[in-house]
Amino acid sequence: AGKTYRSTGSAVFAVHRGTGTAQIGDKVFAIAPHDVFVAPPWQPYSFTADSEIELFSYSDRAGQEALGYWREQIG
Repeated sequence: AGKTYRSTGSAVFAVHRGTGTAQIGDKVFAIAPHDVFVAPPWQPYSFTADSEIELFSYSDRAGQEALGYWREQIG
């Protein structure tokens, strides 16, 4: 299980391998290969793996950092 994280950016995740759960805000979702999901801005999220899991993600962080809007909170 990972620490809870949130930021001012949105993040899109794609599950490549493995299974587990994603908690986004107060909702918990089962995740498996080929699933695609989004963590909206400033919503806390975390992951728990049932097996080794590979996630790919992309976000708007670079643009927000360039404009001075970026904030994040871990744990």
